[in-house]
Amino acid sequence: QRLYPSGRRLEWSGANLNTVFAQRANLLRPRFWRMLGDILRFNREATELAEAAQPALADTRSVRDFLHAGRYSDDFAHGFFLPMAACIWSCPTSQMLDFPVATMARFCHNHGLLQVTKRPQWLTVRGGARQYVERIVTRLPDARLNTPVRRVKRFDMGVEVSTDTGTEWFDHVILACHSDQALALLADASQTEREVLGAIRYQPNRAVLHTDTHLLPRNPRAWAAWNYESAMPSERHDLGRTVQPTVCLHYLINKLQPVPFDRPVMVTMNPVREPEPSSVLRQIDYAHPVFDTAAVAAQSRIPELQGRRRTFYCGAWCGYGFHEDGLKAGYAAANALLAQASRHALESLPSMQAEVM
Repeated sequence: QRLYPSGRRLEWSGANLNTVFAQRANLLRPRFWRMLGDILRFNREATELAEAAQPALADTRSVRDFLHAGRYSDDFAHGFFLPMAACIWSCPTSQMLDFPVATMARFCHNHGLLQVTKRPQWLTVRGGARQYVERIVTRLPDARLNTPVRRVKRFDMGVEVSTDTGTEWFDHVILACHSDQALALLADASQTEREVLGAIRYQPNRAVLHTDTHLLPRNPRAWAAWNYESAMPSERHDLGRTVQPTVCLHYLINKLQPVPFDRPVMVTMNPVREPEPSSVLRQIDYAHPVFDTAAVAAQSRIPELQGRRRTFYCGAWCGYGFHEDGLKAGYAAANALLAQASRHALESLPSMQAEVM
């Protein structure tokens, strides 16, 4: 839903024609039809960009430059594309304008977001992310919960890890956390580590769990699993204006998880309007990586860090910022560690044999 300076409210959802024209007056609005046309055109052009050879190298433009060169309408940019992208990455629309368009196109193409029909069905884990987190923890032989690491210092023969309970010695360390957190933990960060880990910025976001349906679109036909809201005090058409400092998104949990009750339950990220206090169940602060040009360039240098000074890195920041990216990065770090350990073991065999002889 989008609130125009005139007070007019745009509400629509892409599920089907009934929800696209949830506001029947949009059938007669040329601006709305142009937005729909721009969506189809963007899907074609972004697909071509994503399928190009080495798209990240072939096109270095930002989303802002791409939209400006393509003369896309403001309604398409701020009424559809930027809200969708901002919701996916939990970043303000102004930051999404600086996102590399080739990376954006490749992501949208890989996830079926450029298709009007036959879109893949996205699935959620029954019970939420805690289900697989708890299963992973149960398989760890020595999981120490509520024991934050304060410092990591590397030596030729091992790694010193300091917590509030003392200091311990390990052969290797995997820093499975945000890149800025990893950098802060390193007592002896190298220049390369500072350049790569320090290049990725993070966006603070406040999530509110509540039951206030007044924050959803006024027309229930427009209710979706993800409901973006923008409130603009003024409007310009140069695609360069910050429309709001943070993204406001209402997740309708009933459409995402099989919750055991009928009453609508929402998680609102960075509320433009605060929910009724009596409806608030919980509030949580998050930090999400911002994948601008500097971040994407830093990601290409992650291999320079892996295994150096007995240290490995992983996290969702290594990919697109999703749980699946964290899993993929974790596997990569584990395999890199095992490969390095195997090499060290093989290298030590000749000396061990010499000692035996």
